[in-house]
Amino acid sequence: MNGNQVARDCAQGVLAALGPQDLMGVVLWDGTEHWLFPMTKVGDKRELSRQIAGMNQGDLPSFQGVMTLAHDGLKAATANLKHMIVFSDGDPGPPSQALMQSMVADRITVSTVLIAGHAGPDHDGVDRLAGERPLL
Repeated sequence: MNGNQVARDCAQGVLAALGPQDLMGVVLWDGTEHWLFPMTKVGDKRELSRQIAGMNQGDLPSFQGVMTLAHDGLKAATANLKHMIVFSDGDPGPPSQALMQSMVADRITVSTVLIAGHAGPDHDGVDRLAGERPLL
């Protein structure tokens, strides 16, 4: 199974765990960063699932753009809990310290999922993004 399929499966799993009143949005990079679908109530999951199944993300060069879009979407959301999940192969450039500090100030948490990583055995890039050692 390729990394893109693993990311689609993970995103489908997140969607399946959410209730109809929960919010979800997906940002991806396929040459440019953009919303696959913006923050929206999950509602009937069929349409969001269809969009996730069709996404074909590329090899992200930097976390900055996608995380900025996601931060802006989460910051504007009315949810009490705001969480970003980043799927990556571990080698994109890190987001700026200013962005990470803004996310902390806005009480947005981040989890990282390393997929088919080629960043070395310590996966330092993903560790720095998460701010702690990942659960492997």
